Amino acid sequence: MIDYLNEHKNMFMAGLAAFCVAMMIISATVEFGTGFLRRSAGFVFVPVMSAFSNTGGWIAGRVGSIVNIGTLEAENTRLRAENEKLTLLLGLAETRVDHLAEIEQLLYVYDSIFSDFSVMGAYIFARDMGIWYSTPLIRAGRNAGVAVGMPVVTGALFGRITEVGHNYARIRTIIEDTSSIAVFGERTGDEGFARGDHSLMLQGLMRLDFSSQNAEFAVGDMIKTSALSSFFPPGLLVGEIIEIRTAPGGSRHAIVQPLADIASARMVLVLMDSFEFELQ
Repeated sequence: MIDYLNEHKNMFMAGLAAFCVAMMIISATVEFGTGFLRRSAGFVFVPVMSAFSNTGGWIAGRVGSIVNIGTLEAENTRLRAENEKLTLLLGLAETRVDHLAEIEQLLYVYDSIFSDFSVMGAYIFARDMGIWYSTPLIRAGRNAGVAVGMPVVTGALFGRITEVGHNYARIRTIIEDTSSIAVFGERTGDEGFARGDHSLMLQGLMRLDFSSQNAEFAVGDMIKTSALSSFFPPGLLVGEIIEIRTAPGGSRHAIVQPLADIASARMVLVLMDSFEFELQ
């Protein structure tokens, strides 16, 4: 309706104007014979012309108001859509800031720890849900040179590549129950094996079995990969001992809290070297 009035407003006003002109011409040219008739014609036509003029002005004003209301409604709709878009962009911008902070942290880790390695940054785009835990998938595969067995790190050991596709790779994290890592205690040099344990996985923890029951492990000790490791270069941080447990038979083992954020890390570094290293 608003569009129709807007489109035909000028035609309507032109018609009113033509009618009024026609009435003026008639009043000027028609001979009525007597003054009475002429006065009668004026008495009839003048009010009619005035009424039409006023009516035309009122209608034009109403049409203009309706058109203005429609324009304002359209503008409000446009502004509302732009506001929603800006809100969405703000959310994306905040997400990108979060990612930027994580990227900066990885760059710092690279500069301070892994600068002697060939590395590739990778984004965790999905996590396959297993029986006990989720398996991270990164957006890099054979097309980027990723191969099975390559270690994956953040600020500490995260896991290793166990499956590679054309443009993705699957990571086995260090807390999965099929994971076993030769490690040593940074404080004493005593060795052991940090293993995934299904009873600890959901807590994000690992079990450390000592190579010797005389080993001097203690709460707070930092654990690193040892030169005996089959899959990882030596000297990578693994985690911190948070508890020492003694079994009924007297054997001991420790509970390790990994230093890598296994559950929520979104970006990782893949170590691309062949790993022929000597323990520093």
